[in-house]
Order: sequence, then structure tokens, then C-alpha cells
Amino acid sequence: MKKQSFSNSPPMFQDVLYVTGISFSTLGHSSIEVIGPFRLLLMLQSLLGFMLLTWSATFLYSACQEVWQKAKDD
Repeated sequence: MKKQSFSNSPPMFQDVLYVTGISFSTLGHSSIEVIGPFRLLLMLQSLLGFMLLTWSATFLYSACQEVWQKAKDD
């Protein structure tokens, strides 16, 4: 599969949305190659996606643990 690059032509909105979604959810595995200063932005989006996933899972586990502890005490 040939990679598309944003340097050849201005990106369309759906291309930017696709790259952002892929970067946020799968740490940047995409068929669109981003070069230049936007690579830093995509790296930060990947980090933010990983942090949100981790924090959400931790919060959910903590909330479930409280419910399980109350059910066990009753």
C-alpha cells in the first residue's frame, strides 16, 4: 500500500480527521505519512490517547472495586 503524504498537497478535512483518530486510538499506525512539525503533534496525540485509555481503565477498575467491596461487606 502506497503511503499518502501531506507535503504533496493540502490535506482535506477527512484526511486530517482520519490521521487524528488513528493516532489517538492506535498510536499512529496509518496509511498517511505526516512529515515536518506535524509529526510532533501526532506524537502528542498518541500519548494523550494512551493516557486517556489508561486513566479511564484505572477509574473504572477503582469504581468497580468499591462496588464489589460494598457488596462483600453486606
